[in-house]
Amino acid sequence: MVLIMSVFESELEPITETMVTFETKTLFDRETKRGLLGRNEIVTCAGIFGKVESAFITQKLIDDYTINNVFLVSGAGALTDELQIGDVVIGEAYHEYDKRLKENEPNPAIRGDLETLSSIKNQFPGVKRGKIISGDQIVSEKLFRDELYNRYRALALDMDSAVMAKVAHVNGCKFLALKIILDKSDERTSDDFNKNFSEYNTVPATILCEFLKNQFVAG
Repeated sequence: MVLIMSVFESELEPITETMVTFETKTLFDRETKRGLLGRNEIVTCAGIFGKVESAFITQKLIDDYTINNVFLVSGAGALTDELQIGDVVIGEAYHEYDKRLKENEPNPAIRGDLETLSSIKNQFPGVKRGKIISGDQIVSEKLFRDELYNRYRALALDMDSAVMAKVAHVNGCKFLALKIILDKSDERTSDDFNKNFSEYNTVPATILCEFLKNQFVAG
C-alpha cells in the first residue's frame, strides 16, 4: 500500500480528486482517505507541520495500514540560486540539519527510493534530483541559507522530509519527497511563499498522480 502525505490539503487535491475513494476517516483531526489510484492502493493524509507531527502521523499511518511506500508532496525553499521558483526537486537523500547530537554521534543521511525516483524522472525529465535537508524553522536569511548549503550541499530545505524518511526507513518502507520550490530561503521567504503557493502548490501531487496512474509501485 502507498501512503501519500502533504502539509496542506490543497497540495493533495490532484490525487484526492482522481483516486477512487473507498473509505474516509479522521486521524487526530486530519482527514485520511483510502482508495485506488491506477493499480495502487493508496492512503492520503494532509495536515503535518514540523518534524514532530511529521514523525508521529507517519508512524501512526504505517501502524494502521500495510504501507510499503511513503511519498511526501509539498513545498520547499531553495538552497542554491541554481533553482528557480516552480522547480520540482525529488530527494535522493534526506538529512536533519538541526538534530542535537551527542559527541561523536553519527548523523547519516537517509537514502530515498532511487529506483522510483529514476522512473519518475524518466517520465518527467524536468524535475531535479538531489539532497533535501529538514529542520524545525523557516529559513529566511540568505547568510544562514548559504551556510547550510556549504555544509550539506543540498538543493532544498523543508520542515518534514528527513524525519519522514527516517520513520519510513526504520519501518522498512521506501520513501520519496517531491518538493516544489516556493521561495529562496532568504529575506523574501514569507512574501515569496504567499505569492507563489496558490500557483504552484499542486504541482508535486500532479506529477505523482500521473506517475501512479500508469505505474504499479511495489514495496
